[in-house]
Parts: sequence; structure tokens; C-alpha cells
Amino acid sequence: MSTSVQAATQPRVQYAEKVALASAAGHAEFDAYGRRFALSLQSNDRALNRLKAAHPQTLAGYRLWRGALDGQPGSWTRLTEHAGRFEGAIWDGRDLYVVASYAQVANYLTTPMTAAPADTVVFRLSDTLDFLPKGYCATEPASNGLAANNGLVQYRNLVAELQVVASGPAQQIQMAEQMDMIQDLDMAVVQAVVQQLLKASNSKLRLAANISARSLMRPAFAEKLLTVMRYAQPVRGRLIFEITESAAIGDLQRADALVRGLRRGGASICLDGFGSGTASFDYLRQVCPCADCRASRSE
Repeated sequence: MSTSVQAATQPRVQYAEKVALASAAGHAEFDAYGRRFALSLQSNDRALNRLKAAHPQTLAGYRLWRGALDGQPGSWTRLTEHAGRFEGAIWDGRDLYVVASYAQVANYLTTPMTAAPADTVVFRLSDTLDFLPKGYCATEPASNGLAANNGLVQYRNLVAELQVVASGPAQQIQMAEQMDMIQDLDMAVVQAVVQQLLKASNSKLRLAANISARSLMRPAFAEKLLTVMRYAQPVRGRLIFEITESAAIGDLQRADALVRGLRRGGASICLDGFGSGTASFDYLRQVCPCADCRASRSE
């Protein structure tokens, strides 16, 4: 990623819609772009508590929510709630939708709209230009008819760069865990490894992908992982999953069932760093009959 971020070109939002966002316990919904957005939400208190520790006065009265669009695998949402209003982002698998107040967006709109400053509006990145500062991420060729300075293209380029960075130092993995984003990072790594193995020039290559135990214990992540394996049959016997102990496995039966499912899909399983974290011998007895173990050298 470029470190010399140049002066930003004025972002342009070519279209936005005013929405009435209704929320109840664990759920929010609104209509926009000719469709219904129904969100299943859960409190993201772990991330909020860390932020509050550093900014206790500033964040009083705020809540953080994470979740996904109902019935859309691979989607995600991150919302901030304050004084009954929501801001944040929603990814539906194809485009990123930004939820904000009209006051935050008004100066960037190129298409006038009638709204009060506190009204909630939604726009999608594919309807924006120069959403990220010039030089913030690499410029890739335009795709799907979108210009290189289209906000969605810029976002995809940024995510691609972060995926590359994520293969580096362990501190970046730890940061992803702390920000409760480790499952997104793990899935990006798995998909990148599978893509490499599917290349004709790599037909004899074997590669491993690390998976945090915290990701493994999330049903949505586990379901998507099994789906990836179903569509990656050509890599049978050449893909290895290394389950790290940076977050403890709490449900051994669920972990055992998932490990067996991955092995049936043709993947090898390795329990990486056994002995350096919180895993017990119960973990070893119940999960390891169908997995390899790699002992830690740090102790």
C-alpha cells in the first residue's frame, strides 16, 4: 500500500436514498434500491468495551452491532447506534452500502435530494467516485464497466491489498482478533489459498491456511468453509487447515464434527502450536484422532 497519500479529490456520491430504518431486538430493516434490507444483528460489546477503555467519555451512549443480511451467505454488516440512529456499512456480497445521516453526505451529493440533516440515507459504493484518497491503495484495471476511481473498485483494491498484508506478521492477525474481524481475514486467506491450488501450474502443490479457533466456532464461518470445500474438489489432498490456538475452542464436539467434515471434503487438519496456548488434553483427545498436531517450540 502506498505510504505517500496524496491530497484527496473531492468524493462524489452520485445517488443516495432516504430510508426509514426500523429496529427491534437483534433485528433491523429498511427499504432501498427496490429491495428490502433485513438485518440480523448481535451486540459487538467486545469491540466497544476496548474502545471505551481508551475513550470512556466520548463513547458514552453508543452501541456497536455486527451481523448479516438475512438469507444472504457471505454478507456482513457493522453498525453504530447512538440516540436511536444508525450509521455504518452493509456488504451484500456484491456491493457495499453506506448508512449515514444526510448531514454527513449532503456536501458530496451530485444529485439533489430533499431530506433533513438528521434523516438516515443509504448509498452504495458503486454510485461513488473518488471515495478513497488518491494513492490510498493500488490502482487496478477497471472491471464490470466501472471506472478505476469508482468507490467499489477502490474498496475491492483495498481489500485485496489487506489480504496480502494479512499474510505477514503475526501482530496483524492479533489485531484482527482484537477488532473482531478474524473470521473475515481467515476466509480471505482460505479463498486465496484455494485459488492458488486451482491453477493448472500448481497441480502438485500443497498449501496450508491458518484458521483461528474463534472463527471455527462461528456457525456462519463453518458453513461457508464447508461450502468452499464442496466447490474445491480439484484440491482434494492438497489443502491443509492449521487451526491455531490464539482463541480457545469451547465446544469440542462441534469442533470435532467440523474437523471430520473438512477431512471428508479432502482437507488435511493440523492443530498448530499445541501446548503454547489454552488447549487442554481434552482438546487433544477429542479433536486429534482425525488431525495432526504441531507442538509449540516456545516452551
